[in-house]
This record gives sequence, C-alpha cells and structure tokens, in this order.
Amino acid sequence: MILTIEKARAHCRVDGDYPADQLTPYMEAAERFVIDYLNRAVYADQSTLDTAQDGLPGSMATAFDDYEASIEAAKAIDNCGQRQTMIDLASEKYRRVQRETWLVINGMVVNKTIEAAMLLVLGNLFANRESDLVGVSGEKLPTGVHDLLRPYRLVQMP
Repeated sequence: MILTIEKARAHCRVDGDYPADQLTPYMEAAERFVIDYLNRAVYADQSTLDTAQDGLPGSMATAFDDYEASIEAAKAIDNCGQRQTMIDLASEKYRRVQRETWLVINGMVVNKTIEAAMLLVLGNLFANRESDLVGVSGEKLPTGVHDLLRPYRLVQMP
C-alpha cells in the first residue's frame, strides 16, 4: 500500500491506537479508486516501478505460452460449446495480462498530488461509512479528487 496507517490516522483525525483493521479497508479502497481512475499502475518509488517494468518480458512470454497451450487443449475438445468456452476463457486471460502489462508500461511513481487525492477519498469513505443518513443533508459535496488526478490520468481511445 502507498498510504501508511500513520498518515491515515492523522488524516482521519483518530487516535494513534485506533484499530488499523478498521482503517485498512478504507485505505485500500481509496488507493484502488485513485489507481483505477488514473488507468495506470502507481508505485511507491522508482525502484519498484523499474522492477515491475523489467519483469514484463518474462511475464508476457509466460502468458503467451499459457495462451497457446490453452488454445491447443481447447482444440482437442469434441463438444463445440465447451471448446468455444475454453477458447474464450484463454483469450480473456491473455487480454487481462495484456491490460495489466499496459498499466505497468504506463506506470508512475506516486507524487504528493496523487497521495492527496488518496487521502481525500480515504477521508470521505471514513467520514461517510454509514449507509443511512440521520439528521443530515444527503447532498453530495465536491471533493476535488478528479481535478487533482486529471493531469495524470490516461484515457484509452477505442
């Protein structure tokens, strides 16, 4: 994780002994939200990004070998419905690896702006962790998260 429990506790203004297991799901959700919005992998430091990118050729070669083996195995299935299902499954797994590879190729090191966006999302999730509103307005307030992240977001065109 990019956010630390200390930063999360400070941002949510809770005591240092506030249970980490109660904040961690919000921290993970905040990071996932930001990373998914950016359409790229985000790493804590340059060496972690470099290591992930250096591993791409090997992981892509393995994925392609697995894809080819799955296609060959599918061809041996007599039932055409089952054969097509196995081909579709192999193709989907390979597309998933290609997508993950694209995210890493376009990965970036977290910066203060992205960390601030993660903290804003964390704070919103923590402050609004109940599903019911009692005695308060239900109007959504702008958080500025999208404005912070927009310069770093990659948009894929069809």
